[in-house]
Amino acid sequence: MLRAPAQSEPQRLGRCVYQERTWDAAASKFYLLRVFVDMDRESPEVVSAYRTSKVAKYWRPHASHL
Repeated sequence: MLRAPAQSEPQRLGRCVYQERTWDAAASKFYLLRVFVDMDRESPEVVSAYRTSKVAKYWRPHASHL
């Protein structure tokens, strides 16, 4: 996901959020995986990652890819 995320956007100087929709067959619904990465390090560092069911809140339908 981090090499080719479906969407990305800067959060603040030096930090980006990458996100991807995923299907959970057991729950029969989509979730959004969001990963926050500090890019201003020598090697990019994952700060936080979580899965949310609030896809519509964060997903931008017509956003361009990286």
